[in-house]
Amino acid sequence: MSKLPLVIRKSLRDNWESKKPDFETKFLYQLAVDKNSFNSEAKTDPGAVLAKYSQAALDNVTEYVKNYGDSGKSELNALASKHEIILIPAEDENKCSSGGVYCSDALQYLNKAVNEASKSVSPLSLIARENIKKEFDPKIGSLRQKFIELLQVPDFTLDPNFKGNAQVLNKAGTNATNDWETTFGETAYRYFERIYQAMERDGFGKDDMLQEGFQEAVEMNKMTVRITEKLEKMRYNEVWINEGVFYIQTTPDNWGHWIEDLLSLQKLEELL
Repeated sequence: MSKLPLVIRKSLRDNWESKKPDFETKFLYQLAVDKNSFNSEAKTDPGAVLAKYSQAALDNVTEYVKNYGDSGKSELNALASKHEIILIPAEDENKCSSGGVYCSDALQYLNKAVNEASKSVSPLSLIARENIKKEFDPKIGSLRQKFIELLQVPDFTLDPNFKGNAQVLNKAGTNATNDWETTFGETAYRYFERIYQAMERDGFGKDDMLQEGFQEAVEMNKMTVRITEKLEKMRYNEVWINEGVFYIQTTPDNWGHWIEDLLSLQKLEELL
């Protein structure tokens, strides 16, 4: 390959290579760039541009860690196991020499990149798991205790079936509810909460006969959320009891929709 003009080589040495060690110390990642990929006709200062992009990338990684904490950092490190950041000029040579006008965009959408990459490891993406941690885990214990008191079943369990439902939603692609990952844990909680509200409304907490009927029908003492391709009776959501398990059912395109209608048209006591 032909040698880069002196002015570009000097810019890289003075304004990029001199700052690179400091960036690498802060990132704890190695930084690499293919000098030969630079536009030899560039009139900008390529070393300064690289420094601008590196600083913006560092700022955005810092924001990512702030938002996703240690779990997000561990996820990133596991996926980017080589711990290397490669700066690649855009295919459009005009952008390569644009002077870093859009440098603040560097790694701006790191969370989305990690989220997509994480799906190759688990059906539960980074964003889905973060929402579970924030919107489901802190509240579900209290709601489970309310069910126990309402139904008089000490070992009653609430199973969100997160991995199974995430697999179905991932497979459904564009047929699934938009942005379902961002509220995945919150939505599961709302399904359980709605059933509790409906059962409390219908007097299960004060009626021994209803409690006994529920205990006999739901002999596995388990309530779970399940996404299916087709519902048995209702249009958006429904409840179903099968082999001693209480199912809250919906479809990929209705996930999270019309939750307030659960047990409005269906009568639970008719299923017991």
